[in-house]
Amino acid sequence: MKKYLFSEFYIEQKDFLPLHALRTIALIQFIILHPLIGFAQYTDSKVIQSLAHNLIVCMDILFLLSGYFIFFSISKENLKNFYLKRFIRIIPTFYIAFILYFYLIHQELNKTSKIINLNSDNNQLLELYKALKLSIQYWWGDVLFISNYLPARIVNVGWAISTIVQVYIIFPLLIHFTNKFFKSYRILFWVFLYFLAILFRIYHYNNHFLEEKIYFMTHTRLDSFVIGILLAEFTLYYQDKKRIIQIPTLLRLMIILIFLFNFGYILLGDYYKIPLMNYVFKYNYYNLTFFFLVMYFILFENSKDWFYQLFNFNFYSFVSKISYTIFLFGDFFESLFFKNIHFFQFELNNEIKVFWIVTLIVFLILLDLILGWIFFLIFEKPFQMIKLKLNTK
Repeated sequence: MKKYLFSEFYIEQKDFLPLHALRTIALIQFIILHPLIGFAQYTDSKVIQSLAHNLIVCMDILFLLSGYFIFFSISKENLKNFYLKRFIRIIPTFYIAFILYFYLIHQELNKTSKIINLNSDNNQLLELYKALKLSIQYWWGDVLFISNYLPARIVNVGWAISTIVQVYIIFPLLIHFTNKFFKSYRILFWVFLYFLAILFRIYHYNNHFLEEKIYFMTHTRLDSFVIGILLAEFTLYYQDKKRIIQIPTLLRLMIILIFLFNFGYILLGDYYKIPLMNYVFKYNYYNLTFFFLVMYFILFENSKDWFYQLFNFNFYSFVSKISYTIFLFGDFFESLFFKNIHFFQFELNNEIKVFWIVTLIVFLILLDLILGWIFFLIFEKPFQMIKLKLNTK
């Protein structure tokens, strides 16, 4: 029982903590993204406004990590085992979340319908009713993992899970294909796919096709997955050469400062006001920044300088391992939280308002971690145990 409850706190030999750190960073950004979007309309704070627009970077971190792990998983096991383990890892817990959200949305739809019958002039309620009804109408998109190509879904993060599932189906086949038929040119193939995704976004941007939902569609978001594949290729090459690169301390410090500046600008910059950047090139800015960051971790793993150590805490491993559960059930946790914060009174002063926003977000992160761990043990851990048994066979 003790091992079942607390095994996620233990560090395994295969764990590369900086990658767990990136997943933790992505998770925290995800947790605060939607509340900030809601809070943004109540404050003039430029920081809140920028974060509300820019925290979508959390998905690109996850896509990059997915591409990275697909490459190494395929190199260690056959396609049958890969698909079986990913099925166990993703599908059952997702369907549990789907059933929960379907029930909640159906209940909310019935309640809203009754209120509208009594007050049909409430435009806000009418919009909510239409949105709920549309989600129910496209329930099958979540079940078939194609909700990223549909206008609505039951599970809010279903678009991202659909994207990941589609990539998990296609990319292993592409990896096998490239390794078999043109192994010497496989890097060029992945670079081609990287730029192809950019061309897709440019096409959609020029034709004004679902601009506000451009990130829902797999073919427009391939580049972050592909950059993960290229990162894995670099890791493999570096490990094969077994070389330790010596970089002067001053140059290393410059690299760190460049990353910190880029990451700060990613979160707080106002580039989202430039349409072409917002809809097309910001994703490349995101995935390239984190590509070079992970390269830094790989190159300086042995030296473990102070910057490396910031991403090397054991706590990251625990958060990373329960992150999938929090991604799925986070909206449910937030709904419980925000239904019970009516006693908070927001002052008109912007500085005080920002203080309360930060306070609420801290509480929300703690709530998500606690409930996420409990839900993980109930809904995801049993399937993890099945997956572990398959690994030992």
